[in-house]
Amino acid sequence: MTIELKKIVLLALVLVLLSTAAFIRFIGPVEAGGTIYIRADGSVDPDTAPISTVDNITYTFLGNIIYDEIVVEKNNTVVDGAGYSIQGAWDLHRGISLHGGSNVTIKNIEIREFEYGIHLQHSSNNTISGNNITENAWGINLVYSSDNTINGNNITNNDTGILVHLSSFDNTIYHNNFIGNTQQVQIPTSGQANFWDDGAGKGNYWSDYEERYPNATEIDGSGIWGTPYVIDENNQDNYPIVPEFPTWTSILFILIVLTVAIAIYTRAIHRGRLQEMAEERGERQFSSGAPTSRAA
Repeated sequence: MTIELKKIVLLALVLVLLSTAAFIRFIGPVEAGGTIYIRADGSVDPDTAPISTVDNITYTFLGNIIYDEIVVEKNNTVVDGAGYSIQGAWDLHRGISLHGGSNVTIKNIEIREFEYGIHLQHSSNNTISGNNITENAWGINLVYSSDNTINGNNITNNDTGILVHLSSFDNTIYHNNFIGNTQQVQIPTSGQANFWDDGAGKGNYWSDYEERYPNATEIDGSGIWGTPYVIDENNQDNYPIVPEFPTWTSILFILIVLTVAIAIYTRAIHRGRLQEMAEERGERQFSSGAPTSRAA
């Protein structure tokens, strides 16, 4: 196998694995039956909850969770949904909550149908990244919580996308898709300034941007609107994105197309190589004087 072919096969394998990971979120739910705690000592309570850890640092979902809440009491941890979901029933207050938490990362989870999808209270230096937060009353709730990073999330179809209140400031919020929320962001307490871009000229996608700013134009084909998205006098996205950031659906479609194309191309190369080998064998037989066919 040539080096080029090995590279193609390896790339195809990686794409298949990524596609498989994207499909994981559709696997059936697990009902754990109550609040799930990641305790300060690193244990998962109850121990029957579909959450696993091997190092007491990264806690990974093993299945979809319904009708439960997760409370993270341990700092310096990663809660990785691995593409699975946690689903409430509207009578549950919080999907995932931190109280006094720091250096906690919440990622790769679909969080839906809670009063508060993710709730941070008196919590700082945490990261909320790569989640689908949808159909909650409030998608993300920040209370007395500062210096957190919220990036790369799909925040869709909530009553309020993000609620920022009660001395929550200096949070950095960027590369998110705010789509179809009744109110994209709510900041009831004045004077709380947060950052709404990555510091390198890219902010968030806002589905109501063109409705709010019908005369805005794109800056020189950069994918950035020329008019800031204003939330209040202390908060605005100075670099709102023209197209939305890719969602899992579009990424998955691209991965599938690439995987099929690479498989077809690899098969064609393999067939071509077999044909070359067959022709080489035939030439060797002819040059050695060996018969290539039986005499009639």
